[in-house]
Amino acid sequence: MSQGLDTLAKEAAKYSPKFQATYTIRNAYEILTMDLPPRRFVWADSEITPGHLTEVIGPPGNGKSRLLFFVAIKQIIAVYHGEAHPYFPTADWPLSHEPLRWLFLGTENGIRRWQTELRKITAKMSSDERRSLIDHLFLPTLESAWDCDMNLADEDNAERMTATIREYKPDVIVFDPWGDIIAGEEINDHDVRGTIKTLRHVIARSGNADVAVFILNHSRGGVAEFAKAAGADGMNYGRNSKAIYSVCRSVVNCRPINLERIGAGMELIHAKHNDTAGLPTVAIRLNGETMEYEPIADWNAAEWQDELNQLAGLRQGQTATRAKRLTSKEIDQTLKEVADMIAALPNAITRTNLVARLMGDRKITKDSARQMVDALAEADLGIQTYVQNFPKTIYFGTAEQIKKVEEKDAINQAARRGRKKEVTQNEQPL
Repeated sequence: MSQGLDTLAKEAAKYSPKFQATYTIRNAYEILTMDLPPRRFVWADSEITPGHLTEVIGPPGNGKSRLLFFVAIKQIIAVYHGEAHPYFPTADWPLSHEPLRWLFLGTENGIRRWQTELRKITAKMSSDERRSLIDHLFLPTLESAWDCDMNLADEDNAERMTATIREYKPDVIVFDPWGDIIAGEEINDHDVRGTIKTLRHVIARSGNADVAVFILNHSRGGVAEFAKAAGADGMNYGRNSKAIYSVCRSVVNCRPINLERIGAGMELIHAKHNDTAGLPTVAIRLNGETMEYEPIADWNAAEWQDELNQLAGLRQGQTATRAKRLTSKEIDQTLKEVADMIAALPNAITRTNLVARLMGDRKITKDSARQMVDALAEADLGIQTYVQNFPKTIYFGTAEQIKKVEEKDAINQAARRGRKKEVTQNEQPL
């Protein structure tokens, strides 16, 4: 770690919770009689609150980033409209009436995109409303090479993120997208849980643990996958490990309402709701003139679900067809075909992409695909593996394919060492 970041890390330690020998435990009567402060919330009443993780899932280009951006601005300026009970997009989805501090982190959007969006959205705002954004809305502008790397596999990034959260003291943090910060593979439970643990430590070390966190994540694509966004299959909408679904208190699935134009509008489906009975599904559309999201009053969610089911080749009222779970014998019998498929590719393939490809091509479960990949790594079929340290990625390929990956990785590591050395030489003591 560079000298400046090392100093920053030591400073961050001052804010870290002191080590405790046991976990905090209270007896039932003590809990029963404690005088707790009123519970705050961000969005959806008691469902999305400080201290909780919320996942927002939708396909690329569906408008997830703009949705949370609009929610943030709507929440901040509601007080200037004299709204005693602000909401978005309908009264069933209430917003906190107290202006909160929002911090967006990620590499999804740069300064030009933010400026364009802000100019459109604030065009008809009063000067007081625009000024309120100064102290309540903070956005990553990606103006340096360091700004474009927030992956938590890197210790420097974790310290930089800690310092950023401490400086801006947000009530709400939006990570957009999840793929930018995960240390490892999105489909790997161990990597996902490890990243969530690191993320929680980063927030705790910032001295601002009571913060609401939104994680924006991509869904799987295709009609059959869109059909899974609601109901019992809602947990399968995200294209990542189910570990993130399990740790989030609330999950909102954003499903397109037009298959020809993915960004034409979306349904907000409350797929997971640990603390409430759940909010009703609502469809919204962006008004290009007013730059306001407007609810579609006559939207029929049940009819859209039936149409998606039919388009996906399903019988009306059924959920998506279940993928096949393979036996150990079936996996062994298939390995040679998988090895030949990899050898025919122009380049090595990552473990994540290989698992996804096997699931799609062979219509098998994720567990079966992962077992097949693990078995392939140990089989003597001419397929080798290579572990790239940053970002942590496992590659599968022939000797020639893997050699290309090793050479590229060596070049990137040398360039990274050179950048760190340059920063260290130019850095002033903090």
